[in-house]
Amino acid sequence: MIQYISINHQNASLTDREEFLQKLETLSVGPSVLLQTCNRIELYYGDGKVPDDVARHLFRVVCGLESAIMGEKAVQGQVKDAYMTARQSGQKLPSGIHKLFECALEIGKQVRVDTQISYGAVSHSLAAIEIIKKEHIDVKTAKIAIIGVNKLNEDIIKFLKNKGAENVML
Repeated sequence: MIQYISINHQNASLTDREEFLQKLETLSVGPSVLLQTCNRIELYYGDGKVPDDVARHLFRVVCGLESAIMGEKAVQGQVKDAYMTARQSGQKLPSGIHKLFECALEIGKQVRVDTQISYGAVSHSLAAIEIIKKEHIDVKTAKIAIIGVNKLNEDIIKFLKNKGAENVML
């Protein structure tokens, strides 16, 4: 039976998630898919049937329903990357895991086409940018500190630089 282990922003601190990841790396569960995002770490493993609750959970994750920002777009790409990494790692993933991830990715695409879930600020970087705009912050004169090196902050820095920000510290 396909199973998953999950820890995320709703049930664990960043420190707890980091410790969880270290423990996962010592587990021997056989062929698996490790999904790691800013706010979640999940391991999908096992063989055979995919229980409804496992499928439902991954479908909600890939659609952005379990994200800190509802409808977040980046999570679909992160799920796809995790799946592709597992496929290319040399491990022989069971057919149930293949079917689970392929269905989840297809459902994620369809939900974004058929609904408005991904309209508005659907990433942390867009939310930060909307706050800057709403508060009428003059980025040309503001002193801006950005903490952490990641894709989210890279997007924010690009936006700020395009708006003429000169005093950005990373």
